[in-house]
Amino acid sequence: MTATLPSIGQVPMLVATLACMSFTFVYLAGFYVFGDIRTGGTGRSRNEPKVIVARCKAVIVSSILTASLVWLILRVYGAWPDSLSIMDQIHSLLWILGVVPPSSWLALVNVICLPVLLTASLFLGPLSLMFLDNSLIFQSDFSFDRDIRRNILSLEGLRNFVIGPLTEEFVFRACVIALLKFSGYSNMYLVFASSLYFGLAHLHHAWEKYHDYGANARALKAALLQSGFQFLYTTVFGWYVSWIFIRTDSILAPTLCHTFCNIMGFPDVNAIKDHKPVTQKSKSYDGYPKTLSLCSNGSILSFVVIFLQFYGVSSSL
Repeated sequence: MTATLPSIGQVPMLVATLACMSFTFVYLAGFYVFGDIRTGGTGRSRNEPKVIVARCKAVIVSSILTASLVWLILRVYGAWPDSLSIMDQIHSLLWILGVVPPSSWLALVNVICLPVLLTASLFLGPLSLMFLDNSLIFQSDFSFDRDIRRNILSLEGLRNFVIGPLTEEFVFRACVIALLKFSGYSNMYLVFASSLYFGLAHLHHAWEKYHDYGANARALKAALLQSGFQFLYTTVFGWYVSWIFIRTDSILAPTLCHTFCNIMGFPDVNAIKDHKPVTQKSKSYDGYPKTLSLCSNGSILSFVVIFLQFYGVSSSL
């Protein structure tokens, strides 16, 4: 079935911008509308099973509602002829939002392998540390029960590594970029603007942290500093995965990159610098910090090399 795409500039820019702002509020609304989800000032923790389940349900509903709003806006502004059936419109919408399986093995490599490899290159330092400690998958210190079943497959893991990345990328990459694109904005604008909405969506954590830290002046300062830093790095990360989405036309690519980054966590430079191997051998330990430092410092270089090798200069925005 062939997808029917809207024309560029079909949606007014102001309408697209206001709609994208509303997507942020829709995504976060469930966190504060429903009593079982609220944490700030309620004594609940965001890691309580009841809260996790309720929040996962809320963001799934929000994602469906956001996609419905994209469909409605495109339909109102004549994206599809009246003769096109609802099912064909939904198929076209899913294609626009990148919710389509890769059409070939080559497309699968482009959607999964290359973006994840590119993302992994940024974590060369931590990955080298894990390798030297024999804690990567299939190495001797790796435990399926500890690292997979009790971590990734736990309720918190479901939120952090599946539902969170998938719904955030669907709303703030697929839905936001789709509307901005068909309103006539440039790819450069798509990358930077969509990332701002994504960064703003994480500022609500300031309210939770403020109450978690004691709801006083000191807590307010700490919450604002942490949330400001979170806004900064989520915005920068948003630039990267927005580019990945535009480059691959698939929601799967940025979602996998997002999940990988959540699993790895924010790189701790001091941990890499001061880390000692689990099983120290006097003869091999002397070169251990130097190896980690070399791998860590080579992350950006490896990222650039892989980027230029597979995507080339012509892929720039």
